[in-house]
Amino acid sequence: MIYLDNTTTTQMDERVLPFMKRYQTEEYGVAISDYSPSFLMKSKEALKNVQEIIAGKINCKPEEITFTSGQAESNNQVLKGVKGHIITTKIEHSSIIETCKDLEKKGYSITYIGVDKEGFIDLGQLKKSLRNNTVLVSIQHANQEVGTIQDIKKIGLLCREHKILFHVDASQSFLKELIDVQKMNIDLLTLTAHLIHGPKGIGALYIRNGTKLEPLVYGTRIFDIPGIAGFGEAIKLWGSKDIEKMRSQKEKLIKELKKIPNTSIFGPINNSLPNTLFVGFKFIEGESIVLYLDTEGIVLSTGSACAGKGLRPSHVLEAMGYNEEYSHGSIRIGLSRFTTSEEIDITLKKIKEIVEKLRKMSPIKK
Repeated sequence: MIYLDNTTTTQMDERVLPFMKRYQTEEYGVAISDYSPSFLMKSKEALKNVQEIIAGKINCKPEEITFTSGQAESNNQVLKGVKGHIITTKIEHSSIIETCKDLEKKGYSITYIGVDKEGFIDLGQLKKSLRNNTVLVSIQHANQEVGTIQDIKKIGLLCREHKILFHVDASQSFLKELIDVQKMNIDLLTLTAHLIHGPKGIGALYIRNGTKLEPLVYGTRIFDIPGIAGFGEAIKLWGSKDIEKMRSQKEKLIKELKKIPNTSIFGPINNSLPNTLFVGFKFIEGESIVLYLDTEGIVLSTGSACAGKGLRPSHVLEAMGYNEEYSHGSIRIGLSRFTTSEEIDITLKKIKEIVEKLRKMSPIKK
């Protein structure tokens, strides 16, 4: 199998598993109290160790890191933890968009700002959207479909000047792009392990000291220490060479796919994630391409795998101004550090063959 759906989830690095197993079968105490027997304190130490690892990556204090079940819980914690006007964008992850839609039904005021053809927000539009009762701006660092990386530093400075909380969903960008919550004026930051070859079901939320959020869950919290330990090890295993390799592979994909007639690359070539590529082929359906590739043992997705079932246009491409023709003929390729050059070559060969075959069969006028 050639797995190229790494913007949905990644294969867990096998070197992570022993660290998780240790806290499942040997040191399985719960990390609740600071005054516990030494057996229980081992779990507490593991939690603190990973807090320090994450803090070192984003330039914050370890105690400002709390653990969640992942991207959706972290984002829900932020959005449901404030009271007042919220600003976000039209291209956010479903856990932001759907939560905001639900909050609107409950009387919240939400502003969804647009983006340009490459997926970038207009800082001027954001500034005009600010109100006296605006309490939170929530904008993703990098988009899950087209890979667009927002200018978080400028957005953070604007929010800080107006004394508004700034939340960034960095689920896709963590470790792939530099993040400094101090220099970027970030108050809240969402992270997840399953997109960096860590375990599923574990994430983190950075909450700047002094930031008040209403609790999402009440009662004593039993932390997933095996998952947390795995998260920490996955971070330690990541290297800059991984980013360089993925970027090189992406550049090759773009160069070769652009040779196919009536093909569009969505999103910016620069200021985008090194592992994310969204490409559209006119006159055919992306879903058909994915199904044909599946028979060849190549796994990738159409549009956003987190957007729900059904053949619906990508909400990201819609916000960028593309019509359904572009959206329905698009596929998303997500690279990882395990993706090989041979797999890229095979994938390119098969995509070219399948696109040609489907276009011959297509009733759509060319």
